[in-house]
Amino acid sequence: MVIAMEHLSVFFVDLLIKKGVADESKRERYIGGMQLVLADIINISLVLLIGIFTKSLLYSAVYLAMMMLVRKFSGGFHAKTYWLCRLVTVGTYVLIFLMSIIIHKHKLLLTVIFNAAAFATMLLFAPVQNPNRRLTTAEIKVNKVLALLSTLIFSLASVLLSAKGYNLGFVISIILLAITVMMYAGMAVNGKRGENDGIV
Repeated sequence: MVIAMEHLSVFFVDLLIKKGVADESKRERYIGGMQLVLADIINISLVLLIGIFTKSLLYSAVYLAMMMLVRKFSGGFHAKTYWLCRLVTVGTYVLIFLMSIIIHKHKLLLTVIFNAAAFATMLLFAPVQNPNRRLTTAEIKVNKVLALLSTLIFSLASVLLSAKGYNLGFVISIILLAITVMMYAGMAVNGKRGENDGIV
């Protein structure tokens, strides 16, 4: 699949260059960017397919939305290869789904605990930087605020939904917990400021 993705990336980029849309001098950069886009499309499709087959499409959609919103600002672990990225993305969703159906007691209490852990982690450590994409001082401040704000909004939504008996509220809190775990994993591998190179 990786080879097919590389061939597709080259095909699309060469097509754009031929049509005069892309600059040929930046061909390799465009190919790398296209591979990232295709990898994201595959990951998103797999999570949505799992959501359809497990009748949890709403959960999978919320998971993807939160990964794109909260995690974009919080930072965290970034896989070294497309396959590892896919495994982490899909595996995390599967674990979240399993937790949501296995845990039956004290869901509201756990929702509050997970949310508090997520908010405290955002307050102390966000954003966790990627060594391949350094943030400026201004970007760090903005990402910190947006990570806290998005976490707060999702936390409030999850508590309200859980209090009304909707399982989605508990799922949101588990997703926040997963994002928190990814932040700690990212710091363990690269440090908070992404000092250690080698992870994409």
